[in-house]
This record gives sequence, C-alpha cells and structure tokens, in this order.
Amino acid sequence: MLIGKERTRTRVHCEVRADAERGWFVLYTINSNSDFWPSAIRRREEQEFYDRRFARSVLSAQPLVPAAVQVEEMFPVTSHHFGRSRPKGEGSDLNDLLIAEAWFGDRYHLTLQVPIERDSSLETVTRLRGEPTFVLQELEEITGDDSFAGQLDPVWRSERRFDLAAWNKVVAAHGDFSVIGIDIDPTPVPRAADYIRHWRFETCQFSVLREARERAVKSAKPFFPAAVEIERMFPTADKEGPFPSTYHFFDAFVFTGKESDLQKTFVTEAYFGERYQLMMRCDVELDKENRTVTRLRGEPIFILREFGPGTGLINKPTHVNWRREHRFTLDDWNKVVAAKGDFSAIGIEIDKSRVSNSDSEGTWRYVSYQNRFRDRVSLLDGAAGDGDARAKELSEPR
Repeated sequence: MLIGKERTRTRVHCEVRADAERGWFVLYTINSNSDFWPSAIRRREEQEFYDRRFARSVLSAQPLVPAAVQVEEMFPVTSHHFGRSRPKGEGSDLNDLLIAEAWFGDRYHLTLQVPIERDSSLETVTRLRGEPTFVLQELEEITGDDSFAGQLDPVWRSERRFDLAAWNKVVAAHGDFSVIGIDIDPTPVPRAADYIRHWRFETCQFSVLREARERAVKSAKPFFPAAVEIERMFPTADKEGPFPSTYHFFDAFVFTGKESDLQKTFVTEAYFGERYQLMMRCDVELDKENRTVTRLRGEPIFILREFGPGTGLINKPTHVNWRREHRFTLDDWNKVVAAKGDFSAIGIEIDKSRVSNSDSEGTWRYVSYQNRFRDRVSLLDGAAGDGDARAKELSEPR
C-alpha cells in the first residue's frame, strides 16, 4: 500500500502471521523516504536560506571584480565562493577573499583570489582591499579509487602564478595563454573528468553571470530544435522532485588552438520515468564575449542512460551506476519525435515497470545533487506546460 504522492510516498506492508503461543497477530512494516522527514525538510529549508544569501553576496561582487566575470564567461565550469586569509603584520585582522575556481580541458585548474570587504550582513561586497591574483595549475594524473569508499586525488604537474595585467592579456587574446608564456596542452588527463564531476558535486556552484548565462543559453535555441523538442517532451514539473525535468547549459571547455578561439559544449539534459537520463551534446562556437552562440561545430549526439541500483547512496549521493547506455544520432532522434516519443522506433525499449523504493530515492538524490545549483532556463516560448502526452506515459510507472 502506498500513502502520499509518488515522490513523498510511504510504503506500508501488512502481514498476518500465526504464533502458537500468542495466536494470530498483524505485523506492519513502514518504509518512508528519509528525504521527507520533518528534520530533513527543516535542514533543507535552512540550507536554502543560506544559499540564497550566499548567492546575493557573490552576485554583488560582479561590478567590482570584472575578472571574476571574465573567468566564468571563458570557462563554464566555474565556482565562486568566499574564503579568509590572515594578512601579515595586521594582528588578528582577517581578510575576506572572493575566490573563483575554474576547470578547463580536463587538465587545468584556474584560481582567482581577491581580498574584499563585505557589509555587516555579509550579503554585499562593499569594496576591494587589493588586486586579484591568479594561479594556473596543470594536472599530472588522478590517483585513488572511485568506488563507494574510495576517493580521487589530484597530482599536479606545474603551477604558474600571474597578476591582473597578465590576465588582461589572456582576455584580449580570447583565452590564448601563450601570450603570457604558458603553453596549453590540449590532451585530457585520464579520469580528470570524474574528479571534476565530484568536485562540482561538492562545491557550491554560485554564478556572477546568471542573466548573461541565461541569454547565452537562449541564443542557442535557433540552432537546436532538438533541445526544444526534448524540453517539450519532458518539461520541468512544477512539483517536488526532479522527474520529469530538463536543463540547458554550457559545459566542457576545450582549447582548440591560437587561431580557433574557445570551444564550448551546449548540453541539454532531461530526466524521466525515475529511470532515465537523456542527454544531447553539441560543440558550439560563441562570439568573442562568450555570450551568443554563433555556429555549431558538428552535429548533436544523443545519449540515453538508465540508472542502476546503488545510485545516489545516502553517504555518497554523487555516486552513479549506469545500468545501460544507448548512443544515437540526430536522424534517430527525429524518428523518436516523429513517433511522438516512442524510443522503440530506434530499437530502444523503455522500461516502465515500477522502480523499487530504495532505487527511486537514490536516483532522486543523485539528480537533485547534480542540478541543485543549475538555473532552470526554458527554451519554450512560454512556461513549460504539460508537454506531450507521451512524456506522461513514459514518466508514469505501471
């Protein structure tokens, strides 16, 4: 028996047993979703309050630290946060630091730090106490085990420090670090993508470019009718939980050489049926301000993955176990659209059987963590509506 909505449901199992000494008795087993216990809801509300205050504080730094804006414009995988340092010779006075951390090429980690002051509420950056400094680190390898109990650790090959004047030269050269004597190795480091994925899960992904990023995502709409079709098929539900939902964003910076500027990847991710992730990826080129998509660098590729048991463990919500994966082309996707969302048109059978309670909670936990700092930017003309009837059929278990 199920009590409550699909996502917040509680399973009640009732058995009637015979006992020689006590006679007949009834045994009830109750299994509820711990994410919806009152204490968990209260902790989540408190965290959301601090997240909103933190986001306002980061955003207030935008006019004072243009370099932080430039870092995020250049490298989509960027996080902004605050830290503290103790200046020499100033006793116990602590500097507030605004820190921007960016990854690119599955090899490089760029850090910007600038000393700042905030008001008493800690919601507004009021002034700078110095100029930004930069550190560019290059990975040698990733060590460790990515199993449930394991941990990935970076081994660094080199570290280069430079100042704001040098960074301005890189910006003027549209991301070409060779203008300050740093040659970029375009070869990805094995398992770096896994390490960066874990880093993104564990780091607050606050942005100083929310509005500009939204405009950049929407500028991709004329190039990606498939992204619009995915969102129409799996619109983000106006309810608790991540199923169904669709996200559009930029990812995976790649340095393509001195003459070819920067390359980014436009991504659309959709989740449906408590089992599936549908992803569309395509390399794109943006204008020199990195705010408008100007052309595609190939055709989109599509990946349909099914979540397996062990995804989203309570003490490791970032862990994912894929049961199976299907890759297909734009032509295949057009066949799915023509079939009104029926993936069997390209030989993929969608499992619509009910997901076990533990697997459902784990998948919900993983998807929620993955998207907890992503803005929900819609490519539909209006607000996402009910979508295609096929989406409802795919999303509702039998």
